[in-house]
Amino acid sequence: MTGLPKSRWTSGDWASVVLPFILVASLAANVLQFRRTNRSASVVAPAVGQVMSPLRVRDTSGAWALIDYRGDRTVVYFFSPSCIWCKVNRPIIKELAEQKKHEFQFLAVSATPKGLGEWLKSDYHWPAVYSFDSPSSGIEYGMTTTPLTLVLARGGRVLGSWKGPYVGAQRKSIERFFSVRLVAEPSPQDGQ
Repeated sequence: MTGLPKSRWTSGDWASVVLPFILVASLAANVLQFRRTNRSASVVAPAVGQVMSPLRVRDTSGAWALIDYRGDRTVVYFFSPSCIWCKVNRPIIKELAEQKKHEFQFLAVSATPKGLGEWLKSDYHWPAVYSFDSPSSGIEYGMTTTPLTLVLARGGRVLGSWKGPYVGAQRKSIERFFSVRLVAEPSPQDGQ
Protein backbone atom coordinates (compact mmCIF):
# COMPACT_ATOMS: atom_id res chain seq x y z
CA MET A 1 0.00 0.00 0.00
CA THR A 2 1.58 3.19 -1.15
CA GLY A 3 -0.77 5.82 0.41
CA LEU A 4 0.14 9.42 1.08
CA PRO A 5 3.67 10.34 1.91
CA LYS A 6 4.44 10.48 5.58
CA SER A 7 4.67 14.02 6.93
CA ARG A 8 8.20 15.16 7.47
CA TRP A 9 7.08 17.81 9.97
CA THR A 10 7.94 17.08 13.55
CA SER A 11 6.76 18.96 16.59
CA GLY A 12 10.09 20.81 16.61
CA ASP A 13 9.48 21.93 13.03
CA TRP A 14 6.06 23.34 13.93
CA ALA A 15 7.55 25.25 16.84
CA SER A 16 10.17 26.78 14.58
CA VAL A 17 7.39 28.13 12.33
CA VAL A 18 4.81 29.13 14.94
CA LEU A 19 7.19 30.74 17.44
CA PRO A 20 8.59 33.34 14.99
CA PHE A 21 5.04 34.12 13.88
CA ILE A 22 4.00 34.78 17.51
CA LEU A 23 7.09 36.95 18.07
CA VAL A 24 6.38 39.04 14.96
CA ALA A 25 2.73 39.48 16.01
CA SER A 26 3.83 40.54 19.51
CA LEU A 27 6.34 43.02 18.08
CA ALA A 28 3.65 44.51 15.82
CA ALA A 29 1.29 44.91 18.79
CA ASN A 30 4.02 46.65 20.81
CA VAL A 31 4.82 49.04 17.94
CA LEU A 32 1.13 49.96 17.61
CA GLN A 33 0.85 50.53 21.37
CA PHE A 34 3.98 52.72 21.34
CA ARG A 35 2.56 54.84 18.51
CA ARG A 36 -0.71 55.34 20.40
CA THR A 37 1.13 56.24 23.60
CA ASN A 38 3.56 58.51 21.78
CA ARG A 39 0.69 60.28 20.01
CA SER A 40 -1.12 60.98 23.29
CA ALA A 41 2.11 62.13 24.95
CA SER A 42 2.51 64.79 22.27
CA VAL A 43 -0.75 66.48 23.30
CA VAL A 44 0.04 70.10 24.08
CA ALA A 45 -1.32 72.14 26.92
CA PRO A 46 -4.71 73.76 26.24
CA ALA A 47 -4.48 76.94 24.16
CA VAL A 48 -5.39 80.38 25.42
CA GLY A 49 -9.06 81.00 24.61
CA GLN A 50 -9.99 77.31 24.65
CA VAL A 51 -12.96 76.49 26.90
CA MET A 52 -12.39 73.62 29.31
CA SER A 53 -15.20 71.46 30.61
CA PRO A 54 -15.70 71.16 34.37
CA LEU A 55 -13.32 68.84 36.18
CA ARG A 56 -14.74 65.72 37.83
CA VAL A 57 -12.32 64.86 40.62
CA ARG A 58 -12.20 63.47 44.13
CA ASP A 59 -11.51 65.57 47.17
CA THR A 60 -9.08 64.46 49.88
CA SER A 61 -11.82 62.49 51.66
CA GLY A 62 -12.51 60.53 48.47
CA ALA A 63 -15.86 62.19 47.71
CA TRP A 64 -16.62 63.24 44.13
CA ALA A 65 -16.42 66.94 43.38
CA LEU A 66 -17.09 69.04 40.30
CA ILE A 67 -14.87 72.04 39.65
CA ASP A 68 -16.88 74.32 37.38
CA TYR A 69 -14.90 77.59 37.51
CA ARG A 70 -17.58 79.82 39.01
CA GLY A 71 -14.98 82.18 40.41
CA ASP A 72 -13.57 85.01 38.34
CA ARG A 73 -10.13 83.47 37.86
CA THR A 74 -8.89 80.04 38.91
CA VAL A 75 -5.33 78.70 38.84
CA VAL A 76 -5.31 74.91 38.54
CA TYR A 77 -1.95 73.31 39.25
CA PHE A 78 -1.88 69.73 37.95
CA PHE A 79 0.85 67.67 39.58
CA SER A 80 1.86 64.19 40.57
CA PRO A 81 3.22 63.43 44.06
CA SER A 82 6.16 61.54 42.53
CA CYS A 83 6.94 64.12 39.80
CA ILE A 84 10.42 65.59 40.21
CA TRP A 85 9.59 68.83 38.35
CA CYS A 86 6.49 69.26 40.49
CA LYS A 87 8.70 69.07 43.57
CA VAL A 88 11.15 71.54 42.04
CA ASN A 89 8.25 73.97 41.38
CA ARG A 90 7.01 73.82 45.00
CA PRO A 91 8.62 77.00 46.35
CA ILE A 92 7.65 78.99 43.24
CA ILE A 93 3.98 77.97 43.08
CA LYS A 94 3.78 78.50 46.85
CA GLU A 95 5.13 82.05 46.48
CA LEU A 96 2.81 82.75 43.55
CA ALA A 97 -0.21 81.52 45.50
CA GLU A 98 0.75 83.65 48.50
CA GLN A 99 1.18 86.79 46.38
CA LYS A 100 -2.01 86.33 44.33
CA LYS A 101 -4.42 84.56 46.73
CA HIS A 102 -6.74 87.59 46.81
CA GLU A 103 -6.99 87.79 43.01
CA PHE A 104 -7.12 84.10 42.02
CA GLN A 105 -8.55 80.91 43.42
CA PHE A 106 -5.73 78.32 43.61
CA LEU A 107 -6.49 74.60 43.26
CA ALA A 108 -4.15 71.63 43.09
CA VAL A 109 -5.16 68.51 41.20
CA SER A 110 -3.08 65.36 41.48
CA ALA A 111 -2.84 63.01 38.50
CA THR A 112 -3.36 60.12 40.90
CA PRO A 113 -4.41 59.59 44.51
CA LYS A 114 -1.30 57.41 45.01
CA GLY A 115 1.13 59.23 47.31
CA LEU A 116 -1.20 62.19 47.81
CA GLY A 117 -1.38 61.73 51.60
CA GLU A 118 2.38 62.12 51.96
CA TRP A 119 2.41 65.09 49.60
CA LEU A 120 -0.27 66.82 51.68
CA LYS A 121 1.80 66.36 54.85
CA SER A 122 4.98 67.73 53.32
CA ASP A 123 3.82 70.49 50.99
CA TYR A 124 2.39 73.98 51.04
CA HIS A 125 -1.12 74.03 52.43
CA TRP A 126 -3.41 74.45 49.44
CA PRO A 127 -6.92 75.76 50.04
CA ALA A 128 -8.27 72.90 47.90
CA VAL A 129 -6.59 69.70 46.75
CA TYR A 130 -8.21 67.12 44.50
CA SER A 131 -7.15 64.07 42.53
CA PHE A 132 -8.14 62.12 39.46
CA ASP A 133 -8.84 58.41 39.82
CA SER A 134 -6.12 57.70 37.25
CA PRO A 135 -3.61 59.65 35.16
CA SER A 136 -5.66 59.08 32.01
CA SER A 137 -8.48 61.19 33.47
CA GLY A 138 -6.51 64.39 32.88
CA ILE A 139 -5.74 63.93 29.19
CA GLU A 140 -8.48 66.37 28.08
CA TYR A 141 -6.63 69.03 30.04
CA GLY A 142 -3.34 68.30 28.29
CA MET A 143 -2.11 66.59 31.43
CA THR A 144 -0.03 63.93 29.71
CA THR A 145 2.89 64.99 31.87
CA THR A 146 3.09 67.05 35.03
CA PRO A 147 3.35 69.78 36.09
CA LEU A 148 0.72 71.68 34.14
CA THR A 149 -0.59 75.07 35.23
CA LEU A 150 -3.80 76.53 33.81
CA VAL A 151 -5.41 79.88 34.55
CA LEU A 152 -9.12 79.74 33.79
CA ALA A 153 -11.74 82.47 33.63
CA ARG A 154 -15.31 82.04 34.82
CA GLY A 155 -16.84 79.31 32.66
CA GLY A 156 -13.51 77.55 31.96
CA ARG A 157 -11.95 79.76 29.27
CA VAL A 158 -8.14 79.36 29.32
CA LEU A 159 -6.36 82.63 30.09
CA GLY A 160 -2.87 81.16 30.55
CA SER A 161 -1.20 77.78 30.24
CA TRP A 162 2.26 76.49 31.22
CA LYS A 163 3.59 72.96 31.02
CA GLY A 164 6.71 71.83 32.86
CA PRO A 165 9.13 73.43 35.30
CA TYR A 166 9.08 77.12 36.14
CA VAL A 167 12.54 77.93 34.82
CA GLY A 168 14.00 80.24 32.19
CA ALA A 169 11.57 81.74 29.68
CA GLN A 170 8.64 79.90 31.23
CA ARG A 171 9.25 81.54 34.61
CA LYS A 172 9.50 84.96 32.95
CA SER A 173 6.23 84.28 31.12
CA ILE A 174 4.52 83.43 34.43
CA GLU A 175 5.90 86.58 36.07
CA ARG A 176 4.62 88.72 33.17
CA PHE A 177 1.21 87.10 33.18
CA PHE A 178 0.68 87.53 36.93
CA SER A 179 2.57 90.86 37.13
CA VAL A 180 4.82 89.56 39.89
CA ARG A 181 8.49 89.18 40.61
CA LEU A 182 9.11 85.69 41.98
CA VAL A 183 12.16 85.43 44.20
CA ALA A 184 11.82 81.77 45.17
CA GLU A 185 14.23 79.50 43.35
CA PRO A 186 13.51 76.01 42.11
CA SER A 187 14.44 73.67 44.90
CA PRO A 188 17.09 71.17 43.76
CA GLN A 189 16.80 69.08 46.93
CA ASP A 190 13.05 68.71 46.28
CA GLY A 191 13.85 67.35 42.83
CA GLN A 192 15.99 64.51 44.15
